[in-house]
Amino acid sequence: MVQYDAGGDPALAFDSRGHVYYAGLGFDRTAAPNTVAVNKGTFDGAGKLTWGPPAFINQTTSPSTANDKEWIAVDSNATTPSAITCT
Repeated sequence: MVQYDAGGDPALAFDSRGHVYYAGLGFDRTAAPNTVAVNKGTFDGAGKLTWGPPAFINQTTSPSTANDKEWIAVDSNATTPSAITCT
């Protein structure tokens, strides 16, 4: 597993089922690697938030590739059938 010593540009989105999704950058301050990390959060009946493991998108060790300014959006319409399930 690649370890990142810094992160930034956090973004959140909520779906119609009460899940929260986090996207953020993971990087090393002095050199590659870098990535975009996405986590899914769920709330229990008492309102406690638990985060799932990150999915790393576009992980790279190339010094010429820098992930930057990620953003996240989810379909929050309660009547849209779910085509993709994130666990």
